[in-house]
Amino acid sequence: MNPQIVRDGVRWLIAKPIPTLLAGVVLALALGIGTVAFSVLNAAILRPAPYEDASQIVAISNFHPQRGSGFGVSSGRFQDFRRDNRSFEDVAAFRTFNQTFVLTGVEEPKLLRGARVSKDFFHLLRVSPVLGRTFGSETDSEENRSVILSHTLWCRHYACDPNILGKPVALDGAEYIVIGVMPRSFKTYFDRPMELWLPLLEKGQLASERGLGDLHVLARLKRGITLQQAQTESAILDHRLAEQYPETDKDLSFRMSYWWPSITGGARPALAILSGAVALLLLIACSTMAFVLLAKAFSREKEISIRLACGASHLRLTGAFLVEGMLYGALAGGLGILLAFWGTHSIVALVPESIYIPRLNETRLDANVVGYSVAMAISVGLIFGLISAFSMIRTEPFTHLGGGAGTIIQNTLRKKVRISLVVLQMAVAIILTVGTGLMLKSLVLTTRVPLGFNSDRLLMSEIQLSPAVMSHPDSWRSYYREVTEKLTSTPGVESVAIVSPLPFGDEAFMGTVSSPTSTNKRDSLIRYISASFASSLGLTLTQGRPFLETDYSAKSEAVIVNETFVHSFWPEGDPVGKRISLDSKDAYTVVGVFKDFKDFNRTTPILPEIYLPFGKDVTPFAAAIVRIKSQDSFFPAVIRDQIRSADRNQPLPKVRALASFVSDDLASSRFFSVFLGGLACVALLLALIGIYATLSLSVGQRSREFAIRMALGADRLNVTTLVIKDSLLIIIGAEVLGITGALILAKSLSTLLFGVKPMDPVTLAAVALMSGTTALAASYVPTRAATDVDPAIILRSE
Repeated sequence: MNPQIVRDGVRWLIAKPIPTLLAGVVLALALGIGTVAFSVLNAAILRPAPYEDASQIVAISNFHPQRGSGFGVSSGRFQDFRRDNRSFEDVAAFRTFNQTFVLTGVEEPKLLRGARVSKDFFHLLRVSPVLGRTFGSETDSEENRSVILSHTLWCRHYACDPNILGKPVALDGAEYIVIGVMPRSFKTYFDRPMELWLPLLEKGQLASERGLGDLHVLARLKRGITLQQAQTESAILDHRLAEQYPETDKDLSFRMSYWWPSITGGARPALAILSGAVALLLLIACSTMAFVLLAKAFSREKEISIRLACGASHLRLTGAFLVEGMLYGALAGGLGILLAFWGTHSIVALVPESIYIPRLNETRLDANVVGYSVAMAISVGLIFGLISAFSMIRTEPFTHLGGGAGTIIQNTLRKKVRISLVVLQMAVAIILTVGTGLMLKSLVLTTRVPLGFNSDRLLMSEIQLSPAVMSHPDSWRSYYREVTEKLTSTPGVESVAIVSPLPFGDEAFMGTVSSPTSTNKRDSLIRYISASFASSLGLTLTQGRPFLETDYSAKSEAVIVNETFVHSFWPEGDPVGKRISLDSKDAYTVVGVFKDFKDFNRTTPILPEIYLPFGKDVTPFAAAIVRIKSQDSFFPAVIRDQIRSADRNQPLPKVRALASFVSDDLASSRFFSVFLGGLACVALLLALIGIYATLSLSVGQRSREFAIRMALGADRLNVTTLVIKDSLLIIIGAEVLGITGALILAKSLSTLLFGVKPMDPVTLAAVALMSGTTALAASYVPTRAATDVDPAIILRSE
């Protein structure tokens, strides 16, 4: 390339440094945010699955006509499927529900999350341990005491000891022998990271259980077999199992889907919103850059005309414009990549856990991400270099040098380009503002949903007991009784309740309930509660009585239900005294009805729920809910120490205000509201600056026209009307374009909205009014300048 062309491009780049710097910072910020967003998208979806031939792996679940799909498979059905299928070369199962283990023998007992897996699990995923071996059977040994460690656990607690194989590890008070360590790169993406793996069947557990279960099943298709062929084959097996086991398998069938897309599919709505908003921000930054580059290009019209008149070629001038644009994009892109290095580390902390994005913690600037950022920077610079060149070198040079009528055409072109860019900026600002308005309205409506209980001064601590440490329900009862007594005797504590599973958690007990006095039969949530549960939460009994001390005896059959349960079974009758059956075996008598309250999350409709006495029936995992007399900051530590003192072998419990568990429901709405709101503010600010600059330039160019009009008798109102007309054209065009785009964005937000329609007329009207008002306010200063024109001064200078 001719060095003179490069020198011209550099000289043009550094001319007028302040607007160039401002536009460059905006572009660099947008490119940085875009790079971070692409790095998240790349990690979650675009990067290949971390398993060999992942496209051949299929997830298999149970389908029930009344319950739908996605239910776990029982051990018996898994064994039948693995034995009789002909479409898969490997079939494996794993269990993650309630697979937590207390690691002892270290400085502080730790609660670890693991999984129980079948012998073919690791072979199906085509992964081998870095040390040792995987399981050789479903039990792996007669004693069933083998364990495989994750690389993270191995290094964190055992200092990456290469001699770990064969050594004992204390889990739940029992001794397990380490037989393998998985590689650092091996991760599972089921629900939470796994730190250890054990054989599928626990000691003494049978593999013949049937019906619905809790096993996740994976299978690897044989070469040349399609998913449709495998599904057809499984239908034959469904029919045979239904005939062979009519009591458990009659209404069940296997459903199949490609495994890895099912994992990433849940993150697609959030990623679509993230990517769309970032694309809009990048569009604003590009329009700002175009505005600056075109303004600089138009300011060089006399230089370009002289060069063309002196014989300069169009190719040389185009090259100079391209060099300027490329340098502009390269500098902005380089700064954007530096910002992205910081942003990729921050995004993991900013995204709440409630927004599921697989491999989010693996987000990094790899070669693909850096290549994307470089390509974007070069493309932006190249495109706008061409736009600048195209806008300047197509006209005849003597048109500019002569100052003839051609300048009017050129000024009209400039005005149209400026107005188009400002309309685009304002339209994007409207789109993002509508999205923010919808999310904020949804957030407000969610916070107004009545909980049905008093969450003030309530603390909650999750308790997870090791069944091996406390292997009998009697020991669990003794432990919970001791915890209750210790907490009740603590100064400042008003009441204590034990409940399982914990409210506002991610686990739930379900059972099928029927009644001889009702034709209805449906699934219901099950919750075990202690005697003080209702008083601690301030619940209301609409009918019947609360649990008595006698209801916690082994012979008691008392049960309390909620109002939704009553409406499902006895919409017009008195439920108290009615009999119900749980899973066609346990029978209970309804003694009371709780007024409906939210104990799962704010946005989920209240489901039928039954409450059983905690103590008569007891589980090894529960929550202690404590109502305190005053909201003092030291209470969580006091509650934690009291629970810990009941058994030093249990991991240190975490104590939080119950209101914070409730608030976790709003994390997604808050994140997207803040995220879209921040982008909307930036977009609106840039749009208002664009309107101000466009109208100011227009007023400056028309100052002679305004002077002549006022000299001929026009008043301030006439001149103001001319200026306002220009601003109204911008506002109306932006409103139409923005509202149209907002309707498209709103549809993608529908899964995140609560109580708000995507095309909410109130939000659309409010945003249209607000954006129009602020745009008119931005045009006030140029309008005032137009009316302050002194005709004598302007005309004297002519």
